[in-house]
Amino acid sequence: MNRIKYITSASVLVLTILLGVLGIYFTLRDRKTHLTMDIAAESNVLDVLHPISDLSIQFLGRDIEKEKLNLKVLTVRIMNDGESNIHEDDFDSHMPFGLRVEGGTVVRAQVASYNSSYLAENLHPQLQAPDTVLFNKIIFDKHKFVAVELLVLHNKDQQPQVKELGKIAGLEIISVTNSF
Repeated sequence: MNRIKYITSASVLVLTILLGVLGIYFTLRDRKTHLTMDIAAESNVLDVLHPISDLSIQFLGRDIEKEKLNLKVLTVRIMNDGESNIHEDDFDSHMPFGLRVEGGTVVRAQVASYNSSYLAENLHPQLQAPDTVLFNKIIFDKHKFVAVELLVLHNKDQQPQVKELGKIAGLEIISVTNSF
């Protein structure tokens, strides 16, 4: 009988120590930081399937059909899909935060959808250069996102590519994915 009590007490002690170690590990472990810029949608504003010699499509004073240009809407969802919140101080103050569209000219950038009104009201997409959109360095709570619609003018023969700008502490690079 004493032996059963001893084995039971030892088992409870080992289990308690194991649960305590696991609790300490999950409390003190480094939570992973992650921010993704996901191309969630892409669509052409116009699709001219068969060129017509008399057809002229003007945009900002340019005949985009004659110049073999295309007007595309890209929806880029910026989401904190990590395990921790990203704070303003986590952004590198010496680098701009935003995105660059290689192979295209960004004509307009605006917030399209979100699951955080804070992000929608404070991100403020701003056109910096013909191919660059900058954002305010704001708090990105975990699991929150904001989607930005970009109106991009580009050559029909070249697909525009979205590239990240900026550095966040604890994150090697900001991921750019394409779920579209």
